Amino acid sequence: NSYTYTFSVLNKPAISTVSQTGITVTHGFASQLVMATEPGALDSNQVRTKTGDALAVQPVLEFQDAYGNRVLDAGSDYEVVATISGETYDVRDRLENATATASSGVVSFNELKLIGRPDHPYTLLFTWSGQDIQRLATNTVAVTHGDAVGLFIAREPATGTAPNKTRTGDRLATQPIIEVHDFDGNIVTSKPAYASVPLTATVTTGGGRTTASDGGRTNV
Repeated sequence: NSYTYTFSVLNKPAISTVSQTGITVTHGFASQLVMATEPGALDSNQVRTKTGDALAVQPVLEFQDAYGNRVLDAGSDYEVVATISGETYDVRDRLENATATASSGVVSFNELKLIGRPDHPYTLLFTWSGQDIQRLATNTVAVTHGDAVGLFIAREPATGTAPNKTRTGDRLATQPIIEVHDFDGNIVTSKPAYASVPLTATVTTGGGRTTASDGGRTNV
């Protein structure tokens, strides 16, 4: 902006004033990170981001001086790192593509990904690399599970012990429980197609066959 200064003598209206135009100033030194766009996991259709995918709403921050002016000369040597604030829910929790640099004082993240536990709220912390300046996001981010990629045996099938060992043709004493998992070991729950997915059990060693009975498995 261009400013005009006008000079006058107090209580002396008879003395004419004098003005100077075209006075400009620049921003101060960067002293704070300000959140311009909060990170988010819901897109415009309220569809939640899957764990491991890029967040639906990518965070944008600004380098500002003490008076709230954007520091326009903050460029690629101004780096911001995103981390998960506080304790994580699981040792697998992490961020990917968590570093971004400034352009004209604006730091725009691209493809920032949260690998976390479904439906748990996470708070992200943004830190200016090499400086003691941080900005904590005010909202939390919660992702959903990923796509189904495999099966996990939650409870092993067993025939029991003598004298109550399962006889051939009877239901196994301990029925197996199988879970459908995504790439990171989360149970896939929200897909309607997985709610009653048919699973088959086959005998791979020892001969014989399996048949279904009332939702269970019998070993023949």
